[in-house]
Amino acid sequence: MKKFMKLFGKSKTKSTVTADDQYFDKPAAKNGKKFGMYGNHSVPDFRQTYKHKFQDAPPMPDVPRKLKPSLAVKLPNEILAKIFTYVAPHVGNESLYSDEEILHYVNGCVLCDSRDLAHIALVCLKWSRVAQMLLYKNIQLERVHYCGREEQLDELRKRRSRVIYTDPDTIDTAAERMDLLIRTFRLNDDLANYTLYIRLQYMTRESCKNVLTSLVNVPLSNLRWMDLPDGFYKDDPTCQALKAIMYQKCPDLRRMRWTEGSENGFLGLSIDRPWVNLEFIELWKLNVEEEQIAGVLATLPKITSVGIQELPWVTGRFLSPGVAGKRPLLPPLNSLSISKCDKITYDSIIAYISSPAVQQTLEHLTLKEIDFPPHLIYQILQQLPYLKTLRINAPVTRIFPAYDQPPHPPLQSATLRELSYEIRPAQQSKTLASPATSYYEYLCESLRLGGLPNLKTLHVRDENFGKMLKRVTETMQTYGKDFQILQRLERLTIHAKGWNGLVWSTFTLTDQGAGEEIDEFGALLAAAGGGPQSPRFLGLPNPNDEKRLSQIPDDSANCSTSRILLV
Repeated sequence: MKKFMKLFGKSKTKSTVTADDQYFDKPAAKNGKKFGMYGNHSVPDFRQTYKHKFQDAPPMPDVPRKLKPSLAVKLPNEILAKIFTYVAPHVGNESLYSDEEILHYVNGCVLCDSRDLAHIALVCLKWSRVAQMLLYKNIQLERVHYCGREEQLDELRKRRSRVIYTDPDTIDTAAERMDLLIRTFRLNDDLANYTLYIRLQYMTRESCKNVLTSLVNVPLSNLRWMDLPDGFYKDDPTCQALKAIMYQKCPDLRRMRWTEGSENGFLGLSIDRPWVNLEFIELWKLNVEEEQIAGVLATLPKITSVGIQELPWVTGRFLSPGVAGKRPLLPPLNSLSISKCDKITYDSIIAYISSPAVQQTLEHLTLKEIDFPPHLIYQILQQLPYLKTLRINAPVTRIFPAYDQPPHPPLQSATLRELSYEIRPAQQSKTLASPATSYYEYLCESLRLGGLPNLKTLHVRDENFGKMLKRVTETMQTYGKDFQILQRLERLTIHAKGWNGLVWSTFTLTDQGAGEEIDEFGALLAAAGGGPQSPRFLGLPNPNDEKRLSQIPDDSANCSTSRILLV
């Protein structure tokens, strides 16, 4: 046994001592005393470590030079927010309109823009605060990417697991995105306070009512507008929980609608007063009296916009000015919309807009299918000196009365910026000429005379309007006053379609196809690049998104479920 011990004892080799072993195991002494478990953690002796390796000790790292701060860091938050709005244009939309109503004015991919803005938040702390505020201020949840990236993400969703194949049609992407948003709000209460607008697509809000209830229950105390299911406006029993929570936890709503069957909910607004900051209300197909509507409006001190549609009990008395010492039934508004109210007459509308208080405040007026002769529109422009938007939708049975005495003056307004002049024939006739053509000739003559100098956008329901306007402008002189009018008309954006058409065609007078007849298929192709119908409506790829696709890394094997949902 002693021989074996002597044999193995001679074969042992000396273990190599590393720098780490010396650092932690070698006790350091000071005046013959040890400190701590590992001594005083004195500097290790690297000479013993590299003695037998013929290597020098590692060099000390260089001290980094002090870099000058970027000028972008010094920008104020307001300027940064304005710059970031160009990266994601949808975050700058502060209007009280639904996802379908702003559909015509949104181009590009909202999800890709939001992802780019989220990447900006990773640059520095100051940028992160500004970008976070914008990201959660205006939330727009989309089901899919409206660009070529959706095809790649579709393949990733199929292969969430290498073993189990997942059918992408069974994945409710919008609901999962909303679940992630709810989780984020519950973990960060401050982000929920940033949220002012939530825009959802129609199918998303109709199929995710329970998820919407959980989202509102976070709570979102500063919420101003949210796309809600149709049953919410009708007092449907399936939306009672959602409505009860919004009564309590969303006191700052600015727009609300009541439709057929919700008379009790509308009349209870003056008693419970859950939303005292309402600015825009809509009443559709309600059986309520004029005095009841006036009583509810009296409890809303910030009301500026009212829209009424198909109210059978409302007459022209609703628009009559108030008697001395009494409040009028309808107060002065900034925006008024009247649609399909047969008992509201032309005289009552003129009486309402003749009030000095109304003339100083009314800027947006919409009249659709009511008892109002369209050849008297010039009287509205004369009565409203600050009008910016006018929308007229009326069927006609006779041609424009051009031979009346005195003759009708052309349309004139120095403040009008948007005009929707949708005159259509009341009955379809294949043999007789359309009576609406004479009304568009009257509009072309008004434009030629320069009566609408600040007009920027025009909507018409005549597919030949571009040809008609171009023929009128060809007779104008290229100098003097006619030249100035012609320059303004060249900057005018025109949206036209037939009275039974489906897609708007957008053009200007400088476009080559402005004078040609509108082709329905050509209008669909033109919609892919912009105009009233955007690529996100048609599902067509946008050429501007090709740069995004070239920057997507090929890391499909390592993509997690949360990343697939967030992008």
